[in-house]
Amino acid sequence: MRIGEALVNGGLITSEELKVALDAQKKIHDRLGDIIVRNGLVTAEQMSPFLAQYFDIPFVKLSNIYKEIKPELIDSRNKNALCPQRISKADFCKKGRPHQ
Repeated sequence: MRIGEALVNGGLITSEELKVALDAQKKIHDRLGDIIVRNGLVTAEQMSPFLAQYFDIPFVKLSNIYKEIKPELIDSRNKNALCPQRISKADFCKKGRPHQ
């Protein structure tokens, strides 16, 4: 089953929304999931676990994991930090928890 059909079968989007997204995909040559999220049909928070299930891979919600990490280990100014500086600078990690 294709991703679009699975989204419809899962009740995340309608058949008409899938048709519109597929038409857009033909024009802009982007991934269907990205188009669906960008157009606000499904949130990234809904799409991520859906895709994990679709591809039969584990899904981990990082915000649940980051609660257990000490803030000083995620501070980009700390050269021994666990969180890479590029991620910290991108605002994914702030004060020991993911960017909200």
